Amino acid sequence: MTRISVIIPIHNSGRYLANTLNNYMKQNCKDIEFILVDDGSQDDSLRICKEYEKRNANIKVMSQFNRGVSAARNLGLGLASGEYVAFLDSDDYIDSEMFSSMLKIAEDESSDFVSCGISMELEKKDGNRIKQYELKYGNETITFDNIGMKKNMVNIWEKGVPYNVVNKLYKKRIISDNNILFSDLHMGEDLEFNMQILHHCKRVSMCPNSFYHYIREREGAATVKYIENWYEIRCRENQNIKRFFYKYFDETPPLEAKEYISRRFVNRALGCMENELRDGRKGKRSEITNIIKSKEFRDALSIGKNYSLITKILILPMKCNMYIISYFLIWVISKIKQVMPRVFEFFKYRR
Repeated sequence: MTRISVIIPIHNSGRYLANTLNNYMKQNCKDIEFILVDDGSQDDSLRICKEYEKRNANIKVMSQFNRGVSAARNLGLGLASGEYVAFLDSDDYIDSEMFSSMLKIAEDESSDFVSCGISMELEKKDGNRIKQYELKYGNETITFDNIGMKKNMVNIWEKGVPYNVVNKLYKKRIISDNNILFSDLHMGEDLEFNMQILHHCKRVSMCPNSFYHYIREREGAATVKYIENWYEIRCRENQNIKRFFYKYFDETPPLEAKEYISRRFVNRALGCMENELRDGRKGKRSEITNIIKSKEFRDALSIGKNYSLITKILILPMKCNMYIISYFLIWVISKIKQVMPRVFEFFKYRR
């Protein structure tokens, strides 16, 4: 049996795909297969994939009509022969020792999945990359059994472990035995997948190395556009997270879990308010006011406590129903994002 199957969904990634695949093929773990799933690309992505398949015996290429990243990953799971499975994106890069290191941890610790850190980076026009920040659990490898997971589940969420799949190595048996698949969501499919996984894990490990390098922005690329119905999407996501914690803790999640869920939702709702100011949309003030007045947001405001200073400043007028001041503060945040995006990013991930 192949040790690791790596599934890579691809959609119109031709501009970066060759460099990405060249990097991925440099893994010092040799017992590994790459499953490239082209999701109805309209550029030369599929051609590039087939060229690499001809030159590399450990590459398999499949294609489908454009059905989205979740369907592409699910197709790849059906083809995976590895004892472990991983998912990568088609325009990032990884360190050469990523899978050998994570596989060793998985075997030494008998872990159902291993998570590494992620380096979030900006790629400049000259090809050089700037690290903006890192997402990682700690400064040493940590393994939790069932009891340890229960005690530390809120901190696992606080550190962002469930939010991504590209920095994970999963024992495939956990996925196949429990019929776990990616949901057909437009946002949050990684989180939904990991919530399913966590219900069935007996041991999980987190290593501190940021093996995965996520190019979250390329200089000169189009700015972020308005996301339709984003607040409704966040509300549904919040309900799913609540269900996860209530199920995981047998209907009695600790108070710290309830506080975390509420605080998390308030921060996500602030992002939805900033979203309303994109693309010069009309009616934005009333939409922001409607979010502030909504029951989901008011309930979360009443429970969340451990906010950063910046968030406390932003939500104070919202708690007091001072809608004009609230709108003005969100407008200021939006302008900072437009004019000084690096400053915005610095404070955003310290909320």
